[in-house]
Amino acid sequence: MMTLTNNELKKSDLLRAICNELQLEDYCVAGNIKELNIDSYRCTGAIDYYAHADAFTSIILDLNLHEDLQIAIPSHNSKMLYLLYVTDGNLYHQLKSSTEVFKIEPFKTVALAPHLLDNHLLTFRRGSQLKCNLISVNYTQLLNYFEIKDNLESHDFNGVIDIIEKMGSELFECGFNLKIAKQLKIIEAHRSMPTLSSNLMREGRMSIILSIYLDQLTTHIKGDSNEYAITGGEIKKIKAVSDYIVENPGLNHAQSKLCSKFYISQSKLQFGFKIVHKTTVSNFTRQIRLKKSEFLLNNSDLNISEIVYTVGFTSRSYFSKIFKEKYGCNPTAYRQNFKNSKLEEESKR
Repeated sequence: MMTLTNNELKKSDLLRAICNELQLEDYCVAGNIKELNIDSYRCTGAIDYYAHADAFTSIILDLNLHEDLQIAIPSHNSKMLYLLYVTDGNLYHQLKSSTEVFKIEPFKTVALAPHLLDNHLLTFRRGSQLKCNLISVNYTQLLNYFEIKDNLESHDFNGVIDIIEKMGSELFECGFNLKIAKQLKIIEAHRSMPTLSSNLMREGRMSIILSIYLDQLTTHIKGDSNEYAITGGEIKKIKAVSDYIVENPGLNHAQSKLCSKFYISQSKLQFGFKIVHKTTVSNFTRQIRLKKSEFLLNNSDLNISEIVYTVGFTSRSYFSKIFKEKYGCNPTAYRQNFKNSKLEEESKR
């Protein structure tokens, strides 16, 4: 265990505020990734912290709160943007100068910019498991780090920055997004794995999450998004349907059956998948089945026909056709290429 230094705390106002509120000091440090397991009278659970140079920091909270937790994001004049995302639990936002309280809906992306004249207050309510992601972005450092400040590629984001800087103390609510929840779930599965590959994977996933945030924020500000046409309850059902398909690729996922099982209309199911996954239910199912078939080709002794029916396809010829379209060769050749690559790696050891 190692005590978090003042210099490290300065990298994240959110981290400092949470540490102060919970009276926490000890962190397990692994490069830019810090992990804290908590068992106190205030809460139990875990906090993961990741810092990418001076460009952005990310905090993942997985807490069971025994009492309400409130933190203040200090006002300052640095080029900062905060991005909030809740998967479980109750998170509320208000300005210190106001009594108006805003609940941040699960699976909905929210952005806010600190203002010199006010403080943002975040209140985490007790009573249920809290899972959320809090990212602070120094967008000047971010653009400088990737050396795109004056490139055409940064123009869209520069337009977003102009709007952010005019936001004042406003909280900017974007639409629903399950892609972030998916990435956070992968990171959670690799938590506390003290390996280089695991840390590299988590570091990469954090960058992916930030790119999803910024892409959604850019799209929404430009007016190219219509996420508000679906409710929070409906988005939870879409997530449940998505998880069900991923966990059971071999079942018959006819839309009528999914609608009946999850009590959602077919129009909302179709619309929800287009909003959340940018594709149809059938195409999402097909891609999940192909991904599962790839795993079985590389990690099982099942023959091709057995794999076809295990993942839910009914025609081997159709499976081979779409597999080749995605992976560039038929399933038999893919399996052989994988075996050859594995033998080659083992011979070099």
